[in-house]
Amino acid sequence: MKGFFLLHKVKILEEISIERKNLLQYLAEIDFLRDNEKLMVDVGWGCSSQRFLESIIQDKVHAIYFGTHKETYSHELMHGYIFNKGFPEKENNLVLSALPVVELLFTGDHYSVVKIDNNGCPVFHCQSKLEDERIEIATFIHNGARNFVNDYQNILTKYKVRYKS
Repeated sequence: MKGFFLLHKVKILEEISIERKNLLQYLAEIDFLRDNEKLMVDVGWGCSSQRFLESIIQDKVHAIYFGTHKETYSHELMHGYIFNKGFPEKENNLVLSALPVVELLFTGDHYSVVKIDNNGCPVFHCQSKLEDERIEIATFIHNGARNFVNDYQNILTKYKVRYKS
């Protein structure tokens, strides 16, 4: 593997430079770089997207996650909603034991953006039968979750039930 990267080092570095320039241009266009208070929301776990983004923009970013692992990248501007840095342990273990299901709940029901092109436009994951099936399943799951929440809310309203956490 090392030999491959050494052989193609110049081309790889050229592509990285272009990708970095395009990303910074896109972030500037959406005013992400201008604000002092930058915020990202993500499912979480290892927080690698935030670590990458911070390394590119050379600034810390506020982040809210569904949950974060015990031994993950972290700083004072990060917070896990259901569990934070692995605590409470019960919620951490429950979510991690059903991670594929949780990931399906949060997966996009669209093609993934893989990069920003030279014109500042998103470039999407290649269309394939497998990706189309993933999107169809994600759409089905999201619709089911929305229907459940709506039905639950209607029952609470109809019967004047108050939810207690």
